Amino acid sequence: MPPNPPLAQAIAAYGASQRLNQRPADVLLLAHETLCRELWAAKGAYEQNRLDQMCRHTARCTQILFSLRAALEMGASGVDRTRLAVFYNGLLSNIIGLLNRPSVSESLQESIARLRELCTEFQIATSR
Repeated sequence: MPPNPPLAQAIAAYGASQRLNQRPADVLLLAHETLCRELWAAKGAYEQNRLDQMCRHTARCTQILFSLRAALEMGASGVDRTRLAVFYNGLLSNIIGLLNRPSVSESLQESIARLRELCTEFQIATSR
């Protein structure tokens, strides 16, 4: 994935700032959507045999997951904490052990599918 020119980055940042309206649910949704995009990028990089880029994307995923777990421990989320903790730990475990999996691409695809389901739940919850 080629780097975006500065103007595209600025437009993306502006768009992201417009989506955030300071509601914790919106911030939580954005974090999960970003995590999903990073997983897609990691999968694409792996399939193109660009392991250095895959590692950068999975490192970002790990940072996001640690942040989400920390927020969960501080009670920043109003959704089922136990379910999210299990979900985050499973996703983190999958990402950390990714190269030990029989099919990295398939493993990433499964994680993306589970994460998309969670994002859909958050979108429904935030639209109320």
